[in-house]
Amino acid sequence: MFTKKKIIAFIAACAVFLVLDIWMFSVLKSSYAKAILEDRKQLVLALAWLRQAKKDYLGIRLDYIEGIPGVEATSYLEVFVAALGPSVESFISTDYGEILV
Repeated sequence: MFTKKKIIAFIAACAVFLVLDIWMFSVLKSSYAKAILEDRKQLVLALAWLRQAKKDYLGIRLDYIEGIPGVEATSYLEVFVAALGPSVESFISTDYGEILV
């Protein structure tokens, strides 16, 4: 029933699966991390532009569409900022709260 050859083949198959699983996880994790980093860079650039625009154009007003389709009582900006983490959220609320409201 369980021969030495079958056990070795099973262990080899498990090892191959483990290596592929670890490789796939690391690729997905690094890809996700790069995407998040790029989103944060774009947000910081947008906030820098807002700061400059606030100085250049007095009385500037930023309009955004409230809500996400299918989700009640939220704004896209609130969800996006909350997804970036508490440090970015506090940075935005202290420096840009009056612009974004």
